[in-house]
Amino acid sequence: MKPILILTNANFLGHMVRCIEIASALRTLGAPVIFAASGRYVDLLHRWQFSVLPLFTPDRDRTLAAITANNFDFYDLPLARQCVEAETACIRQVDPSVVVGDFRWTAKMSAEQCTVPYASVINVLWTPYGQRTSAGPGNASPKAGLVRRLRRRLARTLHRQSRQRLQSPFALLRAELGLLPFRGFAAEICGDLNLMPDLPQLYPPAAELPENFHFVGPLFGADGILPAPAAVRLPDEPYLYCSLSSAATPGLIELVIAAFGNSTQPVVMSTGRQALPASLPANIHCYDFLSDDVFRKAHAIVCYGGNGTIYRALAHGTPMIGIATHREQIWQLAGVAARKVGLAFAERDVTVAELRGAVDAILRDPEYRQNCARFQALIAASQAAESAARLIVEFAQEDEQKPDARTP
Repeated sequence: MKPILILTNANFLGHMVRCIEIASALRTLGAPVIFAASGRYVDLLHRWQFSVLPLFTPDRDRTLAAITANNFDFYDLPLARQCVEAETACIRQVDPSVVVGDFRWTAKMSAEQCTVPYASVINVLWTPYGQRTSAGPGNASPKAGLVRRLRRRLARTLHRQSRQRLQSPFALLRAELGLLPFRGFAAEICGDLNLMPDLPQLYPPAAELPENFHFVGPLFGADGILPAPAAVRLPDEPYLYCSLSSAATPGLIELVIAAFGNSTQPVVMSTGRQALPASLPANIHCYDFLSDDVFRKAHAIVCYGGNGTIYRALAHGTPMIGIATHREQIWQLAGVAARKVGLAFAERDVTVAELRGAVDAILRDPEYRQNCARFQALIAASQAAESAARLIVEFAQEDEQKPDARTP
């Protein structure tokens, strides 16, 4: 069997972690795997002894700035062209049976150019079938004004993007390369096979899914994927867990420290190697990564609403306070609030007092933990990495003979 080539962005931990989980399951099935990746977390691939080709990756700070500005406009034509050139060079070097991409938005073009089938690891909310605009982060009625503002902001963004579609660097580059015409961003980031690391009970699709779209279950980093520190001293009493990883903005980190620092409540924080202030309040215990032991006495988790962190919290029955920093997290946390497994806020609008009140609200209302327990059971019954790996292998064996079947 030819190798399976995984293209990902090693600057963002959640995408890296789920690719490692899938690759490990592929390796168990006997499928050869090669990564092409670069970025601040690429050392994790070497830790797991995967073969890794260096791959040009867009600048992390530029990516974060565009994401948090809610325009996702960090690809201009030269950058998109540079990414495709780097990706196609790796594809031609490896000659894979299938290309798997996660957070490489140019990977579909590169696979098409090399006539190799493409499998996309993609959150359901990014697909054409995700319910993205029905609600924004909101909780009880006092947040109704916030929800309306977020809806209007999102509607303006989507309208602006639809007007700019024909001038998208993806459209221009597709024309330049002689590929099929650009059909919109949602179609561009989907593949011939689409693996959605989600639960339909949390994020139900807006329509019946085509046969090449599969809910495989949550991929959030099985315990042991990340290198937890050797000497962790967690507080003996219940504490608040703050997970501020690769996409947390400096402003969000400052907000969380202001809200929960210098109090009698112990706080345990993981940062994914993010930079922190030179000094921290005495009640905050900080680590780069933490094992699942951190959930044993965590009465709630504060996070920014990343897909992996949401599911990791639910896997341990822990309700969350989500603080969205950009549009995808708004979509994600809408589901959290709607299913009452946590409370949702937007970084731009939330206050320190509201965050403190959110913790009190979750502790007072047992329904949050009861709802989390239902999702905990669903996640415990799933075998996401194994399901994804099996689908990729079947796709590599069967769909390789159908190179023109590229219809998301």
